[in-house]
Amino acid sequence: MSGENWTYGNYLQLDDLLKLQGEDRGISSDEMHFIIVHQTFELWFKQIIRELSEVRNILCQEQVPEKHIPLAVERLGRTTEIFKLMASQWSVMETLTPQGFLSFRDGLGSASGFESFQMRKFEILLGLKNEDRLFGMDPIETFRKLAKNSEKDASILQDLEDALAKPSLEESLMKWISRTPIMGSIYGSEKDSESVKKYVNEHLLAHKSMGEDAAKRMSSYGTS
Repeated sequence: MSGENWTYGNYLQLDDLLKLQGEDRGISSDEMHFIIVHQTFELWFKQIIRELSEVRNILCQEQVPEKHIPLAVERLGRTTEIFKLMASQWSVMETLTPQGFLSFRDGLGSASGFESFQMRKFEILLGLKNEDRLFGMDPIETFRKLAKNSEKDASILQDLEDALAKPSLEESLMKWISRTPIMGSIYGSEKDSESVKKYVNEHLLAHKSMGEDAAKRMSSYGTS
């Protein structure tokens, strides 16, 4: 369908979206609430992966064009706000009582949020290492086991392994920083941290001074 013929519902594919909660199974309001909260998390995970991938692709270039930096900052800013929003979603989840959850928990079987492949993908993208995880667990191992069940699960595993094979955002960021001297100081060199702090402090002081000068000029206009 071309854009000129779209309606709000068609554009957002609401007819399909609003059927994804499984109401035809006769679920309770508590279970629908549980499903919607987690589906919303997954939609935000998808957006996070998109945003962080763009930032990683910008920074992993051998030469990063200066004009691309504002876009990377914009994408990181959006991702930060998404994380804030997701954190606030837990207050909605807290309205589900233990009794309400237990009323449908058995129907979930062994399913767990740890099986969220999108969450694992953006963890990989961020650069979270297994040794930094609790007990050094390997979250991909779960998906290696699931991959034996179906082609869909095998495709998910392949997607995660492809993500592991690519540079993470952390790696790309640190390589970019190492190629970007600040006041002549190279990342990791002796006294680098002092040089960076000096640069940042001088930058902040300069902006503060500019602000104070602007305020004085504005004030003088009012008294003249």
